[in-house]
Amino acid sequence: MIVLIAGTTHTGKTMLAQRLLERYGYPYLSIDHLKMGLIRSRQTSLTPEQDGELTAYLWPIVREMVKTAVENRQNLIVEGCYIPFDWQAGFEPAYLAEIRYVCLVMSERYIRSHFDDILAYASVIESRGADSGCEMEMLIADNRQALEQCRARGLDYIWIDGAYRVELDLELPAGRRASDLQVSEEEDDILSSLSVPLPGANAWGDRAEERAVGALPTQARQVAGLLRELLGDGLVGVYLSGSAMLGGLRPDSDVDLFVLTCARLSEEQRTRLTEGLLRLSGRVGEPPEGGRRPLEVTVAARPDVVPQRFPAVCDYQYGEWLRQGLERGALPRAALDPDLTLLLWQVRAHSLPLLGPPAEQVLPPQPTEHIRAAIRQSLPGLTASLHGDERNVLLTLARMWVTLKTGALVSKDAAAAWAAERLPTPLAAMLEMARLAYLGQRRDDWRGREAEADALAAALAEAVGQA
Repeated sequence: MIVLIAGTTHTGKTMLAQRLLERYGYPYLSIDHLKMGLIRSRQTSLTPEQDGELTAYLWPIVREMVKTAVENRQNLIVEGCYIPFDWQAGFEPAYLAEIRYVCLVMSERYIRSHFDDILAYASVIESRGADSGCEMEMLIADNRQALEQCRARGLDYIWIDGAYRVELDLELPAGRRASDLQVSEEEDDILSSLSVPLPGANAWGDRAEERAVGALPTQARQVAGLLRELLGDGLVGVYLSGSAMLGGLRPDSDVDLFVLTCARLSEEQRTRLTEGLLRLSGRVGEPPEGGRRPLEVTVAARPDVVPQRFPAVCDYQYGEWLRQGLERGALPRAALDPDLTLLLWQVRAHSLPLLGPPAEQVLPPQPTEHIRAAIRQSLPGLTASLHGDERNVLLTLARMWVTLKTGALVSKDAAAAWAAERLPTPLAAMLEMARLAYLGQRRDDWRGREAEADALAAALAEAVGQA
């Protein structure tokens, strides 16, 4: 595993790297050390003050070191200010699957309240000498810019606000620990000030939702191969999305795939694709056979979604809830689907291309007003399906609330923890049960709790409506 720890000066990158070294035994590389070695040996004429030029000079070197470590199956932590926000460029998907990235970001409130402490602790791991160059207002501006970049690009970060708590558990799947989940008023203000639709990432700790896909699901590769065989040059791209990219696959998670095609599927292509997916998909509620999970595959034709429009046409969708009809010969048909707007937003921000270019190169941004409209239009149908699907409906409602409130797209468990902090205690306890069941940490039995589930759904739906 490769861990990239980014952030502005004085945020504690080196201290976090040292803690990970002590806990896991992973060696770490300080890009500052590499910088000074190259400068002092006169391999470059750059000076320590030329941050922009140094990033352009140092990152290509560090990037190839990271690739070498991945190829050699070595663990490595890399920390420094010189990891660019477009760090993913230059890495193939196989490399990205082995990399976890997190950026440390301090709030303005934290900096103003603890500026003397920030300076005092600057040398806790390494001796920095005099720190006269660190100014409060510059530090605030740099951290604000880091937050905006992380959110606009869908990067993971740890939000440092209140007490200084920066931990990273590399044994957990990607996704911020619920105990760390918090969105401050300052963060909301910064998010709402951005002029572009926010692609999401989460604001809280380890995909701070740290992004690490882990092992690529075998079914994802199989479906990509099936699509390549069926569509050939008519295929634009296949993208892994959903839980795999938002906190990691949970015990009952589907494998979500989005497919972009040059044109709508023909009748023969629909038939053959459906036959193949019925074969490859695991069934809901049944023990996984050879690690098979239920598949959810959505297909959109490029002319239907580029340029963006609302609602857009979903050309084809496979899901296990459709299996009975599909086995009788029904085929998914093209239809207007407001939910496709949310999926396109998610795929553009949080996906891994299995075939084709990165999603942001082929899908346009989704306007904020379309995202909000899609959420509100799907609300009645979602709440109507509560009984029999309580866990999924309640967690989805919580995620809708987070998205409308913060502009972020987060994992369901992270959304539930965020929402629970804002609900009355009895309702919060019910939502916590759903969250823990989603994580596989307890069983959720909703029999006899229909009234409580209705009350929680109503409270969440009201919050969504008012957000």
